[in-house]
Amino acid sequence: MKKFLFSVVIFFSFSYAQSSQDELKRLLAVIQGTFNDKVYTLTIQKAKEYLLKAPENDPYREKVIKILAYSYAQTNKIDKLLDLIEYVEETNVSKETKSYIYKLAVAKLQDNEKKVKLLLKLYEYENKDDYLIAATNILYKKKDWEKLITLPDNKKINHLKIYALYKLGKYKDLVKFTENLNNFEEDKKDFVLYYKGMSYLKLGNKEKAAATLELLKNKKPEIIKFLASYYFKNKKYEKAEKYFKSLLSFKEEKPYALFYLGLIFEKKKDYKKALSYYKELLREKDNKFRVLALQKILTLKAKKLVHKENYYSIRVVLYKKEETAVNYIKKHKLEECFVYPFKQFYGVYCGLYLDEKDAKKDLEKFKQKLKIKDILPVKISI
Repeated sequence: MKKFLFSVVIFFSFSYAQSSQDELKRLLAVIQGTFNDKVYTLTIQKAKEYLLKAPENDPYREKVIKILAYSYAQTNKIDKLLDLIEYVEETNVSKETKSYIYKLAVAKLQDNEKKVKLLLKLYEYENKDDYLIAATNILYKKKDWEKLITLPDNKKINHLKIYALYKLGKYKDLVKFTENLNNFEEDKKDFVLYYKGMSYLKLGNKEKAAATLELLKNKKPEIIKFLASYYFKNKKYEKAEKYFKSLLSFKEEKPYALFYLGLIFEKKKDYKKALSYYKELLREKDNKFRVLALQKILTLKAKKLVHKENYYSIRVVLYKKEETAVNYIKKHKLEECFVYPFKQFYGVYCGLYLDEKDAKKDLEKFKQKLKIKDILPVKISI
């Protein structure tokens, strides 16, 4: 580029002394004619010649620069177009002409770094959000978080600056940047609040994280789960109950929610309600919470906190001594099994079911695990 500018200075000082207005008019006519005929190679040649001969205050100078830029773009001479950009940036050319050339370059450029630079200049000159958004999207796709956070503040892109700050681990800066939610578009506020809440979590402030995430209009299951757990641990059972009940509508989280709802009502000493949640868990497929619910039911029954009821279970074996039955469970690591009296014996029972058909579904599982064929569901009153 320095070479190009050097040539301009030399030829200008050499040619201008010998040129006349008639010569410039002749060149202008040739440029206009070849341009209209789309003979861009010749247009480029004559346009460069004109710029070398014309004085700096020539009224047609900027028009010729535009024609030259367009001709470079049409002939895919991108390097020459970029040289021309450097040239106009160092000369007294209007912002309107610069913007015109930048747009031509942006449309042709494959180099994203250079494209971003030009888009930001266009945004500076024309103050149109589309240029800033286009630059932001390029940096976002490149995951160039460091550059993205240096972009000007603008409601239409500020949510992506929040994301970039989060990806960079700049949680304190993120929290500070979100102090005024009016700096973000309305439909992006949930997005911003989510990352603000998550940043508080990263900073170890669960209280502020919970307060922030509660403001979300649309909460994902993991957020609801966090809030439910947070309030349960802090003994705010009313709020915890609200969020655990919300989790019931998510299939994967339902067992977790049912179990903790049971615990909440145990804390409230509403054992009948607690039992109802534990019993509902018995209908769920195999999961750790179903086993825990079984154990909770047995504990409530043993302490006589709830009335006796009829269930179904799979009786595996009978022993004369309770200790022998207990050891059998320990030996086989039977988490779903328990000891319960049967006449003068102590039976090992596995599983607890509300319906006989549910017990039958688990028969094969216990037959294979214990290598016992002759076992069947039985009704048990506990």
